[in-house]
Amino acid sequence: MKLDRNRTQAISHLMAVAILLPLGTAACHDEDPAAPQLPTLRDQITRAVDEAIGSDLPGVQLKVLGPGTDLEYSAGTANLATSKAMGLGQPFFAASTGKMFVAAAAAMLVQDGVLSLDGTLADLLPESVGLIPGADGITLRHLLQQTSGIIDVLNEIPGIADLIAENPGTVWTNEDLASLAAGLPLHFEPGSAWRYSNTNYILASLILERVTGQDYAEVLRGRIFEPLGMASTLTSNHGALAAEPVHGYLIDDEGPIDATEVALLWEVGSGGQWTTVDDLTRYLHALATSDTVFDDGLRDLILSTSSVFQYGLGVFVVETPFGPMVGHGGLSMGYSTTTGYFVDHGVSIVLFGNAQGRTPITEDLFLAVRDLVFGA
Repeated sequence: MKLDRNRTQAISHLMAVAILLPLGTAACHDEDPAAPQLPTLRDQITRAVDEAIGSDLPGVQLKVLGPGTDLEYSAGTANLATSKAMGLGQPFFAASTGKMFVAAAAAMLVQDGVLSLDGTLADLLPESVGLIPGADGITLRHLLQQTSGIIDVLNEIPGIADLIAENPGTVWTNEDLASLAAGLPLHFEPGSAWRYSNTNYILASLILERVTGQDYAEVLRGRIFEPLGMASTLTSNHGALAAEPVHGYLIDDEGPIDATEVALLWEVGSGGQWTTVDDLTRYLHALATSDTVFDDGLRDLILSTSSVFQYGLGVFVVETPFGPMVGHGGLSMGYSTTTGYFVDHGVSIVLFGNAQGRTPITEDLFLAVRDLVFGA
């Protein structure tokens, strides 16, 4: 991909991966207000989305699914070069939202007795000894709950932006990125604190491959995507996208930079999936309610948080003014995703925006939509 301006700076921006933290500053209510009727709710939500579209946010895809509500909406532009309108069926780069899938696959293997959450990195991935300090004391649980203390190779290593910029067209894999952590000290003793690190999920994906003998993308497809009917979800370079992808844009003071081609080369467990709002909503509802893939034992395993932070296995489990919410967000390669399943209401909200830049506009829009849905 050719970046017209300051390639290194642009790449460094697209490496950042956002996390879904407790979203919600609105006052709590003693009881839930009556939700608006669907036509009114749709009008209010579409107005909020339309007003958010602008120079910092080319386009949006949105789905709200719950009892009596199945609302889908798209607005804005999917490709600024061609002026192609945003459409709901267009594949979108999910970024860190894909961590939910890697953790769920690992939890399934734990339930099957193939893996143990207490298995150490040294035992599960012997080549990590000498690569990751203290590998014999870091467990799979630490990796999946983000409590390992391992440095984040995508956001904390000097020169990573230069390395990617100097190798245009390179397909980046888990092995490539794991090697960048070699010999770098841990931030803290494993299990003693929480710190978000993409390296945890890069290593977890390598463990999936080691114990199954399959590429991690094939593990996700066989364990999750196919059983749940997520036909439009796949990992970069593991099949043809169902339609032209939504283009992602890095936004700075000089205008948007198209980073789509870089996202198409990103084949890593920290977030390398392309999906749709329909598929992501399907996943959230299955995790919360389905006994076909996620039985009670597996669900409890995934949603059990660490003692140091509200993060289970690949999901945030947080309190909001509207009760507990389960989900994960992502921000990378010019794409922003925010998701949440509101447990007390049986409602999922999935929001895509094809921009990454100066303001947290998609998170603000998610909160606005959430408040409209629950009548705040």
